[in-house]
Amino acid sequence: ALQIEEIKQDLLQRLEALSDPQAACVKIGVSGTRSLGFATFLWPILYERFPRCSFYLSNDSSGHIYDQVLDRTLDFGVAALDHSRKEQYQFVTLHHSEVGLLIPKTHRVNRELREQGIAPEEPADIAVCRGETILLSTQGSVINAVCRRYFKQTHFQPRRVTCSVQSSMPEVARLSQAIGMSTADYLQGADDFVFQRLKDPVYYDLGIIF
Repeated sequence: ALQIEEIKQDLLQRLEALSDPQAACVKIGVSGTRSLGFATFLWPILYERFPRCSFYLSNDSSGHIYDQVLDRTLDFGVAALDHSRKEQYQFVTLHHSEVGLLIPKTHRVNRELREQGIAPEEPADIAVCRGETILLSTQGSVINAVCRRYFKQTHFQPRRVTCSVQSSMPEVARLSQAIGMSTADYLQGADDFVFQRLKDPVYYDLGIIF
């Protein structure tokens, strides 16, 4: 009888806590267009599953989101996963992408690869871009760091490296006749480009950090 009474009291306390009019506020930071797209998909699900909670969304760089999650300004971040920080954070992978070359079809490198019989889905050596300008995502982004590490491990030195926001990379590459380096996701709708796979590829992961 005493155990039943204890269970009853515990249940009443839990129900009282759930009926507390003060709703929880969950702060989520997103970085980049892909992260924002995921958050837009997630938003109605969160409100349906947790109607009493309020959700605050902010948009910032990956680096700032990592810092804000660490100092508890944010509860979660949706950003590129920087695996070098694995000891400080928990990661849940949402999307796994291979990094490769975004080449305008009219570019000489594209013509040379096809003349050599190397199809876009076949791995090519990064050395084919020697002497070319390489276009990366914004300075300080995780994918920029991933690409620079790839240059270092393959002992490749681009003639020049310039940066662009990811969503406008095809447009900048088209105007400057540069070769972009990113994931194939950013070529959606850009029919005048090919995504060329690379030997010893590196990967870009989007996920939740907390």
